[in-house]
Amino acid sequence: MLRQYDALGLLVPDHVEPASGYRSYSPEQLHLLNRLVALKDLGFTLDQVRSLLADPVGADELRGMLRLRRAELEEEARAVGTRLAAVESRLRMIQKENTMSPDYVVKTLRSVRPVGRRAVVDPEVIGQHVGPMFEELSATLRHVDGALATPIATYAEVDEGMEVAVGYAWGGPAPDGTEAIDQADWVTELQQPVTR
Repeated sequence: MLRQYDALGLLVPDHVEPASGYRSYSPEQLHLLNRLVALKDLGFTLDQVRSLLADPVGADELRGMLRLRRAELEEEARAVGTRLAAVESRLRMIQKENTMSPDYVVKTLRSVRPVGRRAVVDPEVIGQHVGPMFEELSATLRHVDGALATPIATYAEVDEGMEVAVGYAWGGPAPDGTEAIDQADWVTELQQPVTR
């Protein structure tokens, strides 16, 4: 890299030994090398670095640029960590496929009468809606004793997208801010693995 910096005129050696071609640099050139490497780490091309070094960047400005780059890299690392955790989770699920029993029984569950809310959403972003819908519903029902015991959610394809219904099992009249969901809209059967 030092040869390339020399060829581009970015960092010319203080002295070159004629016989060996060995490059020597003065202590005063260290700050220039530090800036050159810092600008490269920020993602600038060598041509851009040459322009920036020709019009010197102040130390405070360079520190600010490096702190911004550090924040960007930390955010990228967090995103990669989240994706890696999701991949690991999927790998564990796939590994369990070979050990899960293929036998199951169908059980009919006790009928429940949920109260809740509905919305038609874009299926591509359904995950962005379900959590907030439950949060709003929970806030509405927080003052009602026993209302948050059994959360239920269903999804049904409709012409406009995906109809999402979220709710809680409830035995009385629908509290203000909720609606009674038709029993036909809710799944009442559960496939449960057989344990031996």
